[in-house]
Amino acid sequence: MSNIKHVYSFTATYEDGTSVTLDHNLDSDDFSKLTTGGSRFTDVLTKEKESKLVSFVLHNNEISAGVDLRDGHFEINGVPFFLHRPDMEVLTDFRIIYFRTVQRTYNQQSGEESGSILGYSIGFQTNNSKGENVQKTILV
Repeated sequence: MSNIKHVYSFTATYEDGTSVTLDHNLDSDDFSKLTTGGSRFTDVLTKEKESKLVSFVLHNNEISAGVDLRDGHFEINGVPFFLHRPDMEVLTDFRIIYFRTVQRTYNQQSGEESGSILGYSIGFQTNNSKGENVQKTILV
């Protein structure tokens, strides 16, 4: 039905030192390993009930892109950067944002559906000192 391929694996690391990984070479993201139903990302959120998520990294043989949920910095191939000014805006309690943008095509004559991943978004959301929602993401 669909020809969507996983381009990036991910590794979610927790405060207790454990991790949840999706290896696109070995796993299908369609099924959860820790829970019944859901996806491997569902496992990331389920595990967070036991220990705080501290980092989330997408990776393949060419690139590594991640977000550190302790201070909100991002890294691409080991180079850290912020999308906010930590010296001017104190943000805490970072929560993960992760989603894929997928383009699907449906052939009416054959009834076949195909799809391709256009990009992966990772980042965080939190609330600033005024209680306003703040979201920062990068597109990989």
